[in-house]
Amino acid sequence: PSQTALRILGNCNEDLLILVNGECPERNLEKWSHLPLYSPLRPFAYSTSETLKGWARTAVDSVKLEYFAFIHVRRGDVLDTSYYCPPDGSRKVTSPSFIGKFVKRFVENKQIVIATNETDPEYLLDLRRAIPHKQLVFEADFREVFPESVRTDNFCMYLISHEIAKMASMCVATG
Repeated sequence: PSQTALRILGNCNEDLLILVNGECPERNLEKWSHLPLYSPLRPFAYSTSETLKGWARTAVDSVKLEYFAFIHVRRGDVLDTSYYCPPDGSRKVTSPSFIGKFVKRFVENKQIVIATNETDPEYLLDLRRAIPHKQLVFEADFREVFPESVRTDNFCMYLISHEIAKMASMCVATG
């Protein structure tokens, strides 16, 4: 997890992301770094540690997920940005009514994990109302099983969500 002193890690299986600006160390980092995630097609790409994979399994077990779908609903930073979601941003395709219609038509799973960066609690309630015939699971439903050092580390939570998505029988992204 972030804020962990490197000297105390020793020889362990933690995920570390270290960004270094080798071209100009006196200035801020000027290039974005992205670690490619593991794929059977790219077996030598970066993969999540066994520790975080274990936390993903713990999360799935804690909410009793079995045959489930995973839907990533990207909202906050792309709601009205046509760059990522042309032509008008993601507002329309991430509305509870749109997602509800999509789920009814295409998702046979009775359980759905929804990962979203939406901060409005009313939105999550609207999703539950739009999809009453399914068990919806949000990060808040399982995040308390993690130690605080994991819960407060956005990168750890991202990797755990990615591992949960890999366990799903169906994955859908909206933006």
